[in-house]
Amino acid sequence: PNQEIIQRLIQATTGMNLTQLHAAIRTALVKEYDLSPKLVNEVMAFKKAQLESGGIWSQVPTDGVPELVGWERLFGKIVSAKQYGAFEPGSVHNQQLYVLVGQAGTGKTTAAQQIGRILGWPLYQGEVSAMMGSLMGQTEQGVKRAVDEIYAAQPCVALLDEGQRGLQAD
Repeated sequence: PNQEIIQRLIQATTGMNLTQLHAAIRTALVKEYDLSPKLVNEVMAFKKAQLESGGIWSQVPTDGVPELVGWERLFGKIVSAKQYGAFEPGSVHNQQLYVLVGQAGTGKTTAAQQIGRILGWPLYQGEVSAMMGSLMGQTEQGVKRAVDEIYAAQPCVALLDEGQRGLQAD
C-alpha cells in the first residue's frame, strides 16, 4: 500500500475513539474496497457528519478563498511550521492556538479560512451561544461537548465565533 495514503488515513482518524474509528472505516470500506485517497475522503466525510450532528459546529468552505494582504506574518509562521512537519500526527506542536480579536468585518473568519486552505484541513465554525444553557451545569456540558467534538474532528481548524455575543449578559 502507498505510504502517503496510510499517513493521510492515520491523520484523518486522529482524535476518534475506537467506536468512531470502527464505524468510519466500516462505512468507508463499504464504498471503497482498497487503500485509496477516496477511503481517506470517506473517513473525513464521516467525521464531518459526526461533528455537524452535534449542533454546535458547521463546516465553512476554504476553497477559492482569495489571498489576504496584511496577514503575512501569521500565514508565514503557519507555512513554515507546515514545511517543518509541525502539524503532522505525533508532532508535539500539532495543536496550535491562534486568537484573532477585532471589530466585525476585519477578516477574522477569512483568516481562519486561509489557515484551513494553507494546511489543507477543513474549517469548522461554532457559535458560543450554541453551548450556553440557562440551567446550572448546562454551559459546562455544552463547552465540554464542543471540545470533545472538535477534538474528534482533528486535524481541522476550529473557529469559535461570536464569543462576545454568547458571553454577554442581557
